[in-house]
Amino acid sequence: MDFEGKNVIVTGGSRGIGKAIVDSFLDRGAFVITTSTKNMSGDEYSDRMRFWQLDLLDQDSINAFCERIAELGRVDVLINNAGINIIEDIESLEKYHWDKVISVNLTGPMLISKAVIPFMKEKGGRIVNISSIWGIISKEGRVSYTSAKTGLVGFTRSLALDLVKYNILVNAVCPGFTLTDLTKRSLSPGQMNKLKREIPIGRFAGVDEIAKVVLFLSSDLNSYMTGQYVVVDGGFTIR
Repeated sequence: MDFEGKNVIVTGGSRGIGKAIVDSFLDRGAFVITTSTKNMSGDEYSDRMRFWQLDLLDQDSINAFCERIAELGRVDVLINNAGINIIEDIESLEKYHWDKVISVNLTGPMLISKAVIPFMKEKGGRIVNISSIWGIISKEGRVSYTSAKTGLVGFTRSLALDLVKYNILVNAVCPGFTLTDLTKRSLSPGQMNKLKREIPIGRFAGVDEIAKVVLFLSSDLNSYMTGQYVVVDGGFTIR
């Protein structure tokens, strides 16, 4: 999977799965624009990588980001990875939190995709939306998150139909439990061991294992797959 000479945008690439995706593209020769809600313009760690500020809750920030895309001239790959999760059941759910989760996880990818498409149409491209196993199944307290991530899968299908005539292939990846720094901070060793017993493979995914699937869907090796979602969860959802 060679991305030499390709321009790639990865939203939310400063940590976790997003950073693993950025690093994987860099390792394979791509020029990568990634985003953070903070201004990290001085934190570039490669001559082929830049941080652009993007706050998906701020329309002015979105507009400024979309205008900057023209600087690239061409976009070959877009990874809609940025996301947030607020855990509340329906009785305690605040409309403000609902709007926030939907805006970042669903409306944001729509707006960024819309801005990128004109720069993909001439030579084709790949769009990968990072959904979640909670977009396929759900659990308590995930009303807003599951709604947004399920919507992202539906958006993937519809966008794929709209763009196939331009050779722009659109797919989604639905990660399961992944060993990120946030996971390590959020769960005790006991909680992690309990979850591992519920995963048929018996362990959490490494961030690089999610990134590899994203790379395939973004590459020229994927020439016929569009409008699909790929669940990468060690078998968690098949029980």
